[in-house]
Amino acid sequence: MADSLGPGGSFLLSADLDKSRETLESCYNDPPGYSAFADFRLNYLTQLNRRYGADFVLDDFVPEAYYNADTSTVEGRLRAQADRAVPVPGLGLTLIIPRGQFLNVGYSVKFDGQDLVREVGKHGFSLRAHWEDFDSRYGLFLFRRQET
Repeated sequence: MADSLGPGGSFLLSADLDKSRETLESCYNDPPGYSAFADFRLNYLTQLNRRYGADFVLDDFVPEAYYNADTSTVEGRLRAQADRAVPVPGLGLTLIIPRGQFLNVGYSVKFDGQDLVREVGKHGFSLRAHWEDFDSRYGLFLFRRQET
């Protein structure tokens, strides 16, 4: 990115800041009567069925989100409700999924603002300005490439 911007070039970065496990898991696990995140996760299986001739039965999997504090990442999962052997002919494989195991279908990384600024700084950028919402849930960071 530094090379493409050139000396003095700037970019604006939006980041989802780290929050408590309870907050994140309640945001990423649908409340009763809603299914937006569940539908989003199950769409991975729908696409594998459509594109590669897989034989996933969507009702065999329970969508869930898990916050991994070690990596500051929300993991989107599909947990198997029974032992499954799912052929995926277009990829030449069969997936063996034991009951209770899950398929990880996505990650959503959360950031500590100070760590983010420090990491981007290692690549020749300095922070020019930053803004956060009132509760420090989300941040905008304006970085500028250092002159050389």
